[in-house]
Amino acid sequence: MEATPIGDTLNTFVRDPLFPNFPGWADLTDVFTNPDAYDDAWPVVCWDLGAIVISIVGPIMEEFYFRGYLLPHIVGPPVVVVAGGVVLFAVYHIFSIWMVPVRIIELIASQVSLVVISRKGI
Repeated sequence: MEATPIGDTLNTFVRDPLFPNFPGWADLTDVFTNPDAYDDAWPVVCWDLGAIVISIVGPIMEEFYFRGYLLPHIVGPPVVVVAGGVVLFAVYHIFSIWMVPVRIIELIASQVSLVVISRKGI
């Protein structure tokens, strides 16, 4: 299998230390190094699954966290509890500096996908 500089770096510094038991069947390195060996539909399936996770599963888990865990752990009278929950929810959504790298990667990936789709005529 052909190696890529970015993939090797990510595997060495991120995947291997954080996820040492990462199953081999979930390794997508070959998809990026040998894309012609795969069906043309796999990017569409990946984007569809990503959209489902981002738009449905993410908000559900967020609600479980804020309403199911965080809100019951705020101590005080009901007004303080509700106001505290509102403030924390707003701060979480306004100050999302940690999302900047994700948004940049998403922007690059979407542009690359558009180029691939336009060249292959999908």
